[in-house]
Amino acid sequence: MKGLNWGTIIPLIGGSAIGCFEATGTLPKFHLSFDGFQTNDYGIVNYWKDVPYYNLDHDTVNSSFEGIDFVNSVCPCAALCRLNTSTGKMHGADAPQNNWMYKSAEYVLSTIKPKVYWGENAPALAGENGKPVVKKLIEISNKYGYSFSVYKTSTIKHGLPQKRDRCFYFFWKGDKIPVLGYFDRERPLLKDYLLNIDKDTPNFEDHFIKEKPTDFLPFRFLLEKENLSYSEFIHKYGQDTIQSIMGIIFKNGLIDELVSWTEKYHKDDIMTQKTGRTFYDYILYAKEKYDNGKGLFNMGPVFCENYSPAVISKTCYSFIHPTEDRYLSYREYMKLMGMPDDFIPNDNNDNLVPVGMIGQNVPVNTVYDMCWEVLRFINDDETLEYITNDGSFLYLLQNNLNQKYFRIAA
Repeated sequence: MKGLNWGTIIPLIGGSAIGCFEATGTLPKFHLSFDGFQTNDYGIVNYWKDVPYYNLDHDTVNSSFEGIDFVNSVCPCAALCRLNTSTGKMHGADAPQNNWMYKSAEYVLSTIKPKVYWGENAPALAGENGKPVVKKLIEISNKYGYSFSVYKTSTIKHGLPQKRDRCFYFFWKGDKIPVLGYFDRERPLLKDYLLNIDKDTPNFEDHFIKEKPTDFLPFRFLLEKENLSYSEFIHKYGQDTIQSIMGIIFKNGLIDELVSWTEKYHKDDIMTQKTGRTFYDYILYAKEKYDNGKGLFNMGPVFCENYSPAVISKTCYSFIHPTEDRYLSYREYMKLMGMPDDFIPNDNNDNLVPVGMIGQNVPVNTVYDMCWEVLRFINDDETLEYITNDGSFLYLLQNNLNQKYFRIAA
């Protein structure tokens, strides 16, 4: 696969670009972006200092676009993530955040004209609520002679112990849409994967949460009640499902007992120094919401022995190690995104990038598999099955979770 020509537009921190590099064996010819993304893009720009980076709002592009095989993108998807519950200007198909998908597609298809333009986005893109966005993207694809498809998958299917459902969208030059391969790669258990991370890797000792999970009083209550060690408890309740400490309290009818235990032994224990709120107040508040049939945003530490939930900002402040009494470190989250050990998105280790930038990343392993499918199309792989876009349907939808595809009608 050597010698391919490719580039990125809005690469963000860089996981998607690194996945493409690992699949192609070549660095991108360019990174393109717009005003407002420089901080987000800095990680990959700093990692590959020799790759030209252009702000299309200001810079003159000196790189040649002739013979570009594909362009990869990680356009923001915040609005799509909320399509199913919200309305208004900040949400839905016409939300400003989605304009980057349309603006980037217009530029790439009209100016660069690659064989494939593709990117990653929220899982909602594959559902009913994503259809308005897909319709706008298809209008752009038709204007420039491309066909369109969407592929839903989860990182856990691509060799990493992280359960992160996402979608990839593809513009294929011409009227043939390839039916991409399906994946269900063997993955290590989370506890084993974390053990194999070199502790000398940069940022291994850096944590977003300095406290221990057992500093959360309801967790101590459960350990004491069941007479279990930390790792024994995680193994009992979280072998292959994501759990929360308060969720276990509620599901097992222990909330009243927890209230009495806290009142007797820890009534004045402070939960957060910033607010001075006590654990006792928090637990009473949690009980009141539960009794009224309402949810609780802060369910305490979250855990699973075999895989992590999607790495997002909330995860980085709640997910705990499966065998050690601590929260995961900055480097461990980077490794859960498949990032290489030498990737340091900041110039010095005292200034870590915000957790949101890790979450907006795309897992390297997932992109690697998707990129190989793109390369099969570019290289006219005869084993690929094709569906001709003859106008009888709008686009092809594939789902790696059930390994099926559908022609989606207008």
